[in-house]
Amino acid sequence: MSTRTRLAVLVAVVLVAALGTGGYLWRAGRAGPSGGSAGAAPPAGDADRLAAVRAQPHLVFRSTALGDGYGRVALVPLSRPDGPRELTPASCDRVYATGSAAICLAARRGLVTTYTARLLGPDWAPRRDLPLTGVPSRARLSADGGLVATTTFVYGDSYASPGRFSTRTVVSRAGGEVLGDLERFELVVAGRPVRAADRNLWGVTFTADADRFYATAASGGKTWLVEGAWRPAG
Repeated sequence: MSTRTRLAVLVAVVLVAALGTGGYLWRAGRAGPSGGSAGAAPPAGDADRLAAVRAQPHLVFRSTALGDGYGRVALVPLSRPDGPRELTPASCDRVYATGSAAICLAARRGLVTTYTARLLGPDWAPRRDLPLTGVPSRARLSADGGLVATTTFVYGDSYASPGRFSTRTVVSRAGGEVLGDLERFELVVAGRPVRAADRNLWGVTFTADADRFYATAASGGKTWLVEGAWRPAG
């Protein structure tokens, strides 16, 4: 076999492999975060049943039960946590809900993986997209639904540990306005500011009035629960 013939065969094999990989990734992208096919997801629970569960004390969680409902947001009454799950139309990697709204973080995997943060209404349909950078880690809403906090893993942020992930926590208004990144907040421990390159802050929990919050901070091998205040500019 001549060199030219061998080269032609090699190019053909590479082309077939590339087409196969592209087709697989395209199908995976259509499957969405739940891993099922685009048309295989079961119908969402009856709207009246979902509303009935949401009107009483209940649990909201991401279903990890095997099957087509994997990754879907589900509800169960608090009085019957082992009872039948009511599946919503939403598929999320992270979810947090109040009585009237929810925040859903999801990774859309395909040729290029993208990340989305979406506010969901009482009917679990998307209301608004919010900024999100990195792999979903944590989501929180204030009690009144006016403030949103998202925590993601971001590659390359940590100067102290090159090549490793660090976290990015961003607080936004439900309307989409970005209020701030926790990394820009001043961290004070025992009366002294901590400005080390390895400092990291993540995981907001809002207080009842949302003017103050709690978060986790770390630096120098130590971890603290910190209390902060949000004071909008002006």
